[in-house]
Amino acid sequence: MPRPNNRRRQCRRAGLPLARRKSKSICCAGWPISFPAAWTRSPALNQQGYSARVYSTNGWQTVAHRIAVAYSRGHKDIVVIIGHSLGGNAAFDIANQLDRQNIPIELVVTFDATRPQPVPKNVLHLVNFYQENGFGKPISAGPDFKGELTNIDLTADTGLSHTTIEKSPRLHLMVMKKIEDVVRKDLASKVKATKPKTKRQKSNA
Repeated sequence: MPRPNNRRRQCRRAGLPLARRKSKSICCAGWPISFPAAWTRSPALNQQGYSARVYSTNGWQTVAHRIAVAYSRGHKDIVVIIGHSLGGNAAFDIANQLDRQNIPIELVVTFDATRPQPVPKNVLHLVNFYQENGFGKPISAGPDFKGELTNIDLTADTGLSHTTIEKSPRLHLMVMKKIEDVVRKDLASKVKATKPKTKRQKSNA
């Protein structure tokens, strides 16, 4: 388990196409439970071409500020926020702060968030892994939310607990697949939107 003062770090970018590099994944670790090396060093994210940073839960305002500043400068990256326990709670703080600034978040993933809030309208996709173990709970949509909300109840999985749920390799693969799917769809929609429209005219010949 990484030391607390090593939680915040940025992973190296992989040599992948620029379109893939524009994605950004931000993880919020829950105190006193921190993300394992698979997330903090983020080899999975790194190898897929994502830039990943890890913050402590009390750093959520810094996360929101950095995203907002980048967005105001025209760097409209695909933002993914992943949080466990108190970090899951912080993910909602970030989302709500950015919602007030009309900044979209492509994907939020939470593991056993202890005090989740209704999903704000700026979140396009939210996946919540939880166990009804005194910590986790299902998440509800906010009044204006029109995105995709998925609650995955893992209570019956006795091999998991509040302190291990975010370390599961199986769940890591599910998260990576979701990120890949969301990013692919987002890039495809942007390419479609930027393609010039052509009109076909009948020949008089």
